[in-house]
Amino acid sequence: MRAVTAALALARRLVVPSLDLRPGRDADAAWAEAERRLDAGAGGLILFGGEREELARRLPALRRRLGRPFLVGADLERGVAQQVRGALDLPPAMALGAADEAGLAERAGGALAAEALALGIDWVLGPVLDLADEPRNPIVGARAFAADPARVARLGAAFVRGVQAQGALACAKHFPGHGGTLADSHDALPVVERDAATLHARDLSPFRHAVEAGVATLMTAHVVFPALSPTGAPATLDPVLVDGLLRAEWGYEGLVVTDALIMAGVQQGLAEAEAAVAAVRAGCDLLLYPSDPDAVAARLAAWAEEDPAHRARLERSCARLEAALARDLATPTAPPPDPAPELAQRALTREGPARPAIRPGDDVALLLCDDDDLPGFGHALCAALAAAGVRVRPAALRNDPSPAATERARAALATGARVVAAVGCRVRAWKGRAGLGPSLAARLRALPGERTTVVGLCGPLALQDALPEGAEVLWAYGDEACCQRAAAAALLGAPAPGRRPVP
Repeated sequence: MRAVTAALALARRLVVPSLDLRPGRDADAAWAEAERRLDAGAGGLILFGGEREELARRLPALRRRLGRPFLVGADLERGVAQQVRGALDLPPAMALGAADEAGLAERAGGALAAEALALGIDWVLGPVLDLADEPRNPIVGARAFAADPARVARLGAAFVRGVQAQGALACAKHFPGHGGTLADSHDALPVVERDAATLHARDLSPFRHAVEAGVATLMTAHVVFPALSPTGAPATLDPVLVDGLLRAEWGYEGLVVTDALIMAGVQQGLAEAEAAVAAVRAGCDLLLYPSDPDAVAARLAAWAEEDPAHRARLERSCARLEAALARDLATPTAPPPDPAPELAQRALTREGPARPAIRPGDDVALLLCDDDDLPGFGHALCAALAAAGVRVRPAALRNDPSPAATERARAALATGARVVAAVGCRVRAWKGRAGLGPSLAARLRALPGERTTVVGLCGPLALQDALPEGAEVLWAYGDEACCQRAAAAALLGAPAPGRRPVP
């Protein structure tokens, strides 16, 4: 084998292309492309979308055909259903933060990993260990456990244990912490201006605990930390943070993976392939989701040929990958039962002036305030109230409501009935804001607080300055069906034992 071919083989092992099976994509073409890249030596894939039966059939078959293992990773912060329809749906991490029970976090991680493994997914890209301590942060929010680093560290380590007890790999993200950013690294390069003492005491603490708990992989942030490094580079490209702090100081020997290379935060003034080389030079092992995997591998191979030390770095990264693929993390335990209903109930948090429980036969104006235009938003809440004998008058409020929708909402409010405003506001890449759109926020603020209960099907930071004065608030932290059903039970008088995990 010629040296250049050997270098290219090493480089290809470290590039993680996508298997994109989301609705609207050509699934046959996506499978064919993924198989081509695996045949060429890719060490893993990142999965988006897919159907349960197809994944459970094709991924194991593909591993058998190749005769070698490879990683299949996916963003599963809210359960396998975040990618795969009909799979386990978990509330966001902030619900675990509100429940604040390490055992429940461990069970959630275990249940998620057990189902993921059954579908052929062995690399859980979670938990998020960023702090939810910046209300203006547009990309963390309810993805994080809490604002308190001790709570995040405790729950994050428990979640990691749950995932890895089943035999999957967990991935703590986004080192050294994305919580203090005011921008989304999908479309900008954020800079965290906190001082070094604060960063070490707060942002870095959950990651240090995850390393001590044996987390198998760790994802870097496309974020600059001037107080930690003078380079001015995002952490993904910064040897002071990856080779220095993480490897040399903390002694971490697991896999370090970049956040997605398609993101603008890592491409400031650099071509994608050059950013990939800089990431490996900094100490990263795996290069996640580039737009042009072939170009990245070719440039990385050329870099490896420039200096024996460069090639040795690729060889070390490949050795870490092989160790992860040959892992024996644990003998999988019996998968725990679905923890979502219990988690949703234990997370519920009540704030503000208490309102009487809704009773069968009561009239309720149910305003479905959805910032993201999700199909079926609020249906589970509406159905649960109706099943209890409540006379529900549903009406939708959007950022740009139609005249008919506006009239339905006005008519529902005009009855003088009890008002329940169910509010959803998901954290989304490229959304560009942390909370509700201005139009929807204004409509929510204008509701009659003295007869309104706001059901926050989102994190509290999303509704800063948007709550009606004097309203009761019930935080469910997510819009998943289990969260909606738990919220309905609380409206009907069930307890809400959670503790708000953010200021």
